[in-house]
Amino acid sequence: MRAYATNKYGTAYGNTISFTTENPTIPTLETTAITGITNSAALCGGNIIYNGGAMVTARGVCWSQNEPRISDSKTTDGSGEGDFTSVLSDLIPGTTYYVRAYATNRYGTAYGNIMYFTTQSIPELSTIAASGITPTTATSGGSIYNNGGAKI
Repeated sequence: MRAYATNKYGTAYGNTISFTTENPTIPTLETTAITGITNSAALCGGNIIYNGGAMVTARGVCWSQNEPRISDSKTTDGSGEGDFTSVLSDLIPGTTYYVRAYATNRYGTAYGNIMYFTTQSIPELSTIAASGITPTTATSGGSIYNNGGAKI
């Protein structure tokens, strides 16, 4: 492009310059494997492959019991491209969660692929009333009615 000016004697042109137009887009990313699952926490993360032509200003993982969005529970794990790991905490035992990584730049928020996992569950049991009570001994026991999904 170049500037120009016109008067009664004619038109003059400035020097020619060039530029590249911006192709605005949201980031491209993937959700990474879920590991370290306990009854109340898990590890998950993401890999921001392309920033979309603008700096990634927020990134993390969001989760819910449905399709997760950043309006649900989420982590905030800095900014920029590349790999990151998030700690998902305050989870409910024995619950299935859907998770996905997110990344935000000035053009919007993008999401990685949705993955799911189920938190571990602790055993459920009741204590049997004590019997045969003497000054130094007693007999009791318990009844396990849910192993929490794992061998006792």
